[in-house]
Order: sequence, then C-alpha cells, then structure tokens
Amino acid sequence: MALFDTLRLASFATVLAFSLIILGISGYWVSQLEGYATSLATFSSFSLAVSVITWAFMFPVLIVSTIRRGSFLSWVAVELAICGLLWVLWLASASYTTSMSAGVTLNCDLAYSTEFESVCRQYQTIQAFSWLNWLILFAYLVLAAIFAVKAMNKGQSVWTMEITDLSTAGSGSGNDGSTIAASNYAGKTPQPNHYQQQQYNQPMQQYPQGAAHV
Repeated sequence: MALFDTLRLASFATVLAFSLIILGISGYWVSQLEGYATSLATFSSFSLAVSVITWAFMFPVLIVSTIRRGSFLSWVAVELAICGLLWVLWLASASYTTSMSAGVTLNCDLAYSTEFESVCRQYQTIQAFSWLNWLILFAYLVLAAIFAVKAMNKGQSVWTMEITDLSTAGSGSGNDGSTIAASNYAGKTPQPNHYQQQQYNQPMQQYPQGAAHV
C-alpha cells in the first residue's frame, strides 16, 4: 500500500474514532440536559451534530473507495470538498467548546466532588478530540492538495481521478504533453523516398551528336 493511502486510512480511522467518542459523550449530555435551555446543552448538541455528520459523510466515502471503483464518491474533488466541509465544522465545534470555559484552563483535580470531576473530564475530552479532528483533517487536506498539484503538473486530470490513484499520479514518472510529443518525434525513423532515389539513380540518356531532340 502506498504511503498516501496508508496516511489517508489512518487519518480517516482516527477522525471516525474520535468522532464516535465525542458522539457518545455529547449524546449523554444532551439526554441529561433535555428540557434545559443551557449553554452546555447547546454546545453538546452542536458537537453531537458534527459527529453524526462526520460519520454520515466520511464513513461511506472510505468504504466506497475501498471496495468499488468508478463511483463519484471516490473522486478527488468530492473527497476534498467533504473533508473541507468537515474541517470547517470541527473548527467551529472546537472553538465553541473552548469558548465555554471563557479562556480559563480547567484543573479537574480541584473539583470538590466526583460528579463535577467527571463532567470536567468529559468536557476536556470533547474539547481535545474536537481540536485533534480539526488538525488531522487540515493535515490531510494539505497532503492531498500537494499530491493533486503534482499530478496536475504532470498533465493528469485530477478532479475526477480516483482518490486511491492520486499517490501514483503525483509521485509516478508521468510524462507531460511536450515530453510525449518529443518522444514520439524521436521515435520516428525517417523513411527513404524510393521515388526520389530511383529518379536520382536513373542514368542520363546519351543522345548522339547531331540527332534531333523531340
């Protein structure tokens, strides 16, 4: 497996795992705070929604690109668009979660009860995994963009290309249009013109002196 495919699989699996953890904690908070219009209920609902959207988009893209070729979900343009959307959502979720502490670094060890300590650590988990998801998606987008630019410089049609073929297209020894034309021109062997050769080798007719030329 190519390095790009390995990094892509690791990135997707990590983001999905972190999203599942956030989904579980946020879902628990939403169920406990149901009916209470509090800021905790609002940010936990948003984190829950982003986690669900991540699984709804990223998991099908990963499965389809693994077991099937030719689907539009495997296109580079579609995957970059989905990852870009998720990157924005996780940035918003992480920023919203961080704003709940008003810039104060929480020390859960100072909680006066085990219940508050549990809530504090759950909050820190949501905050940390949200930022990690944003960071992983950002790194993957940069990596995919680098390979896409390399493939475009080699004359490849990138946006409708299979995402699993991006690594070979970007790092392989592709030929651009000028190189292909030059190789085709160099490969052509000049063919002799038999007509000109015969005409050149044809002996000149000698006419006797004094004979009339018609």
